[in-house]
Parts: sequence; C-alpha cells; structure tokens
Amino acid sequence: MQLPEDFLSEIEKQLGKDEAEQLVASLSGEASVSVRLNPRLVPDADLSSRKEMPDFPLEERVPWCERGWYLRERPVFTLDPLFHAGAYYVQEASSMYLWKVLRTYLPQHPLVALDLCAAPGGKTTLTLDAMPEGSLLVSNEIVWQRAQILRENMVKWGSGFSIVTSCDSKQFTPLGETFDLIVCDAPCSGEGMFRKDANAIAEWSLQNVEMCVERQREILQNAWTCLKPGGLLVYSTCTFNRHENEENVDWLVDSFGAECLESRRFMPHVTRGEGLFMAVLKRNDGSSDSRNDGMMDSRNDGMMDSRNDGIADSRNNRNKDSRNHMKGEKSVKVPTEVKDWLVEAEQFSFALDEKTRTLSAFPIPYLYIQEALQRQHIQILHAGIPLAVDKGNAHKGSSWQPLHPLALSSFLNRGAFAEVELTREEALDYLRLQSLTLAPSTPRGFFLVTYQNCPLGFVKHLGNRSNNLYPSEWRIRMNV
Repeated sequence: MQLPEDFLSEIEKQLGKDEAEQLVASLSGEASVSVRLNPRLVPDADLSSRKEMPDFPLEERVPWCERGWYLRERPVFTLDPLFHAGAYYVQEASSMYLWKVLRTYLPQHPLVALDLCAAPGGKTTLTLDAMPEGSLLVSNEIVWQRAQILRENMVKWGSGFSIVTSCDSKQFTPLGETFDLIVCDAPCSGEGMFRKDANAIAEWSLQNVEMCVERQREILQNAWTCLKPGGLLVYSTCTFNRHENEENVDWLVDSFGAECLESRRFMPHVTRGEGLFMAVLKRNDGSSDSRNDGMMDSRNDGMMDSRNDGIADSRNNRNKDSRNHMKGEKSVKVPTEVKDWLVEAEQFSFALDEKTRTLSAFPIPYLYIQEALQRQHIQILHAGIPLAVDKGNAHKGSSWQPLHPLALSSFLNRGAFAEVELTREEALDYLRLQSLTLAPSTPRGFFLVTYQNCPLGFVKHLGNRSNNLYPSEWRIRMNV
C-alpha cells in the first residue's frame, strides 16, 4: 500500500515514529467484517435460539455493542435473503461504539433526534435501536443518490418512527432548538478507510483535510443551532488527524461553551476495526468554562435535560389527526380492513397523497416535526409507514394494495395476511422479481412471503399466476 508522503509525515508527528509504523503496518492487513442484528427480527442478541438464521459464521461479539458480531469471513451478503429482510446491517465494528455512547448518556424518555449525515444508514439504524421506545429520528443525507440508499435501509430496518430527508444542514437551522440528540458523522478525509477503499488514498491531500475541517465546522455550527439546551451532540469521523477531530471539539468548546463528556479514538493497530473518532458534547448554554481536558479517552456521567420545546408553535397542534402531514396529502377515513394491517394503529394519523393515491401512516405525537420540515421546504423522502396504494378507479371504487414498507414494518399485523414461507432458492427468485408458483389450491388475494419467518414482501395471487410486488428498483441481479 503506497500512502501519501504528507500523510505519513503528519501521522508520525501526531503518534510518534514507532506507533505510526504500527498503524501503517495495520493498514496493509485484512479488514474485519462485522454485522449488527436487528432486534425486531432477531430478539436474541446471541442467536442461541435462532441457530438456523445466519448463512454465515459468527465469531465473537463486538465488545461495545451487544448486538454487534464479528464474522470469521465475509459472505456474499447479496445472496442472503435475510440481508434484504433487514435482519442485520453490515456495519464496521468501530462505528458501533455509538451504541455504548447512547446507552450511557441518553435519558429514558422519548426523544426527538436528528442524524445530519446519515447515509448509508449504519449509525442511523443503530440510533433507532438505542433510543428509548417512542422516540422519533430524522435521518438526513444531502447527496441525492446516497439519500435513496439511506431510504432503502431505513425501510428495511422497519421503524415507523422515522423520517428520511435530503437537504443541506443549513436548512434545519430555522427550526431552532428542536432536537434532544444530534448525530453528526461528518464528511471527512477518510484516512480510516485507507485499507478498505483505494479511492480514499488517491483523494487524500493536506488541502482536502483543510477543506474538510471548514465543511465540518459549518455542519457543526448548523447542528448546534438546532440542539436543545441540555441536548447531546455526537460528533464522529472516520479519519485519524487531530485537525478534523480533537481540534474541532476544542472549537465547539471554545466557540459555543460545549461540554465534552467523552471522546475516543479507534485505531486499527489497537482495536479490531477501522479508524474512528467519536466525541459526545452537551449543550450547556452560558457554561463556557465547562471544558473537559481529557480528550483522548475522557468519561464523565452525563444526562440530558430536555427543556426547550423548539418549534412549540406547531407542537401545540400535534395531536390533531385532521392536519395534513405531507404536502399534497389530505386526511382520509381509512377502511377498517386496511387499518387492521397495522398493530397499534391508534398511534398513527393517516393521510392520502391524492396524486399517487398512496396512503401513509405517521405517529401522531410527531406530526408537528413533519409539518415544520415541510415549512422549511426540506425534501422528505420517507416518513412513517407507506401503507397502501389505491389501485381502484372511479367506477369500481377503492382497491387497496399493501406496500413493501408495510411488509418490513415493526407495526405490521402478521395476522392480517396469509403467509407463504419460502426456501432460500425461492426467496432469491422473489428478490430477483421473478414470479412465484403457488399451490393450485391457494386462494386469491395478497400474501406475505417470508424466509426463516422474516417478512420479505408481498405477492398478489390471481389464481393462475402471482404478481411479485417486490420493489423493482431493489431487485437483485447477482446469480448464484
């Protein structure tokens, strides 16, 4: 591996010659492979009761994340139906430290959180799992193509309490002090990705580091504007240099009076994982003297104080079911048979997009957040649960077809649909968007297809054939 001379010089100044050589040597080694299990589909964190589930061998648990596992080898994830069902997320082990951070510092009541740089979705799905039940997460990605990947991964993870957006971080600043928690895995120079991504080496330069620092501080300033007093900001990068890490934390402390509760580095020659820096900062307005000097691995007990209601003007109306919760939508009386597709349907407000005839469900307590995002013209790619689409017409009336996000939702009523369990080969055919052959005695209607009891999606059986309702844009093209 040929690393840039400027990088070698900088890292030697930072770590000393001996440790710098250890780091460089580690970058030539094999990268570890790790996954994080979805508690919705894999309730047993050690898989003791689901030995048949993974098509790959688990080796040992990631020490700082109870649902994280190292694998002995890298399987072909594309050919595992459970990967597409959202049973696990392939995530680098160091970044799973966010689990320990959130479990240590978050309070136990529901929160409103924002992940500003969320694609492809590893830290944002972890945040959903780590927050108290009933919390809402807004996951944002500025790059449109990456935002589509983020949306897909959020749908697969199955939470009904999430919103996916695509915009610049500055568009959130008019919301004011709205979020109890902000996660900011900022775009960086990517030094921690050198052994996994040759492009990261090719694109590295001192000038790029300086540009990253400038961009990171702009994002952090925007984030700080949106954070409630007493709220937490978790800042992370996948790079080694102090300019993008400790110096940015110092800047937050000096400029905004942030309190650094903890910061930690992960280095591949020390821990099993890639390079990562993570810091936890608390917003204590007017407490500029609360700086923590233990930057390398400091830990203090810290709890949030959720005081400021942020966008309180619209929050006062958050329980009104009649309010439209997306542009172009109107409230609709949902047929009982469709509402019965959800468990705990009383938690949700229902609205119909008149253009696409798509019916969606969104948690009532957080309508005010969705409406505030609309007012700032923040593009919403996904919100709550896209439930059904009306395939009827003016002559025959409504005819509701269940949508794929419902199949993967934690709020799906498994008793509402007949189910067909597929073999691995049948599941892969389904994911390739091929037709399924059901038994001649199978009645007509919608069926939920599953693999190892994990929902994959819907089919509509017409008697002589079945329509595959898996999203065409997600179909797999790889053959065995």
